[in-house]
Amino acid sequence: MADERAWPHSPLEPVVEGDVMYGLGASDCKSGVAAIVYGAAIFRQLVRVGSPRPDTRDAEDAGGETAPLRFDDFSLVITGATLEEDAEGFALRSLVECDGLRPEVVLLAEATDLTLRRGQRGRCEIRVRTEGRAAHASQPHLGESAILRMLPVISALEAMNASLPVDPIFGRGTQVISLIEGPHTPNSVPAWCEVAVDRRLAPGEMPEQVLAGIRAVVESLGATARIPDQPVLTHIGLHLDDPSFYPGWLLPEDDPLLAAGEATCEALWGQVPCVDVWRFSTDGTYSAGAAGIPTLGFGPEEEQYVHAADD
Repeated sequence: MADERAWPHSPLEPVVEGDVMYGLGASDCKSGVAAIVYGAAIFRQLVRVGSPRPDTRDAEDAGGETAPLRFDDFSLVITGATLEEDAEGFALRSLVECDGLRPEVVLLAEATDLTLRRGQRGRCEIRVRTEGRAAHASQPHLGESAILRMLPVISALEAMNASLPVDPIFGRGTQVISLIEGPHTPNSVPAWCEVAVDRRLAPGEMPEQVLAGIRAVVESLGATARIPDQPVLTHIGLHLDDPSFYPGWLLPEDDPLLAAGEATCEALWGQVPCVDVWRFSTDGTYSAGAAGIPTLGFGPEEEQYVHAADD
């Protein structure tokens, strides 16, 4: 979250000005949650009273009157995934693999500004580590600084951006040094240094491939690399730990789910919606990327305000 002083209003005190609500999470993803909850309520009313069929043949079959739609041949399940920011898809994986929920399709209410998203880049965290030798900071000649050993490693990791795989839809992959850590002893020569690398992936890139490419660069500089486990402890005490790898995915242009989404938007708003892909990561990393469940994105929020001070 940005510094609170950069916000037009306090992030923890929601404010409505005109047609805009300001507050932490309004765009990611509280308004999406509100939309799917209200959508489920509307759907429930349709189940109770029925809805007229637009097909005149069905009206004729019903004796000249429109026949109610049948809603008893499928189920609609609304879920709010816990800890999605920490580990995209881990909670959904638990619902599918542990609780037996197996949806035929998944609709994600992340930010799309009422357009459609048919895919996203994947994400992987890599931890790169250098080792040194500890010594008192008053006698640095007796030690070897792991931070200084990390400097050429960081330069090499940054230089990799120019040669990362290029996808025709998602563009070139990216990797960013997002965190640096060492011993919390300011009066010592650091014995170790570790950086976190945030790598963004095209669909189809695998963890072994990503890790091998980084190791090929950093091991010659005396560093090691690994994909860490992401620790996840839910509010009910359930451990969902798993490696920090979140695959990308792309719904084919001719998939029936995408056609249904376009037809629904056209029926509601009178025009075919824009179809694009997300640049950020969502729970689709599991539903589509790992489990192969057809997944589509549609939400009321605007992507430009996600994780921003004017959310």
